[in-house]
Amino acid sequence: MNILTYIIFVQLGITTLYLLYKLFLSGDTFLHAHRYTLLGGVIFAFIYPLACFHIPREGVEALYNNINVRYGVELSTVTVGVERMADSFMLIDLYYIGVVLGFLLLVIRVLSLLYLRMHSDSRMVMGIKVCVPHVPIKPFSFASVIYMNVDRYDPAMLRDILLHEKAHVRGCHTIDLIVGEIMVIMGWFNPFSWLLRQEFHSLVEYLADADAVKDTFSIRGYQYHLLQSVQGGSDGLIGIHFNQKMLVERIKKINQPISRLSRRLLYIILLPVSFMLIFAAHAGGSLYQYTMHSLSDKTELQENVATNYLSPQEVTASSTALPQFPGGDIALNKFVADNIKYPPQAVSDKVEGMVMVRFIINSEGYVVSPTILRGLTPECDAEVLRIVGLMPRWQPSVQDGIAVDVDFVLPITFKL
Repeated sequence: MNILTYIIFVQLGITTLYLLYKLFLSGDTFLHAHRYTLLGGVIFAFIYPLACFHIPREGVEALYNNINVRYGVELSTVTVGVERMADSFMLIDLYYIGVVLGFLLLVIRVLSLLYLRMHSDSRMVMGIKVCVPHVPIKPFSFASVIYMNVDRYDPAMLRDILLHEKAHVRGCHTIDLIVGEIMVIMGWFNPFSWLLRQEFHSLVEYLADADAVKDTFSIRGYQYHLLQSVQGGSDGLIGIHFNQKMLVERIKKINQPISRLSRRLLYIILLPVSFMLIFAAHAGGSLYQYTMHSLSDKTELQENVATNYLSPQEVTASSTALPQFPGGDIALNKFVADNIKYPPQAVSDKVEGMVMVRFIINSEGYVVSPTILRGLTPECDAEVLRIVGLMPRWQPSVQDGIAVDVDFVLPITFKL
């Protein structure tokens, strides 16, 4: 499985996770179950494509050894160098540019946070260590540090804010935010990645609110302080960007009745969906790696008498005249080397290896039935098949004065 296929499968998992979460799970009050589902789902989305299996190359070659042909000739290997690659801007290059820019922006935000930390005063407030910046900000926390302008709030409001931010610190909610940021960077082109990150942001706030209201003096007063605390000032550099809609949702979640335990059964639907995604990755990876359609008909494998593949010299020494490429073997190698191109995708993925292609020179000298016996990548396989399809008419093989079909195996090595 190449990098492009991997990315597609990851984003398929992310999209499925978001849709299932919004349709079936987000409406209940099992917030910790929500958190484990989202975190586990994102990790699963990045891992499950790696589980795909491929048909072993040894198995392909063993299957091919059972093909019964009249004559088999293995030509000398043709090596394709990267210098023959046509320069082109690939779609994967655009993806990489987006990923690099995303990580650069994340690094800038982290450095800005470190700058804010360096230009803040540390205080102990109600037994809690707080960083007090020299500039006005909205209260937020990152890792184990709480940032807020403590002098701007009265004692009751200050206590509720600290309860909320302590819940973030105690719950290690920074992990959720970082996972959300990495998910968006890796899937910046997928709108569902951005939507899922917003769900991460909302969920950690719901969790902190649920924890804070257990110790607050007044739930109504906590909600009032919540509204006040996010008005004015600037957003946290790495924290959550609040908006009116999120505030409304947080207040609704605080007052939402506890969901029935029977709703937990909905979480079971994630299991069959997970197995379906794994199966899709397995099937996609296997089909994407090898082209085996011409080897699937067992009746075709039993038509003729089995023979071993011979070198051109061995066939020449027999009574059989080999098919001849116009100009001979040297011209054949030159034709392949001059026309074949190293696929840009293979270069980007640093793919090297051999492709073995089987084709038949029929009694009229035409190339027929080209088949990949040993694949490398879909792009390399397709390029080899393209070259074989461009070959001119050969001089057919003759045995005892009768033109016959001859099977050829041409190994082509791609090497950077």
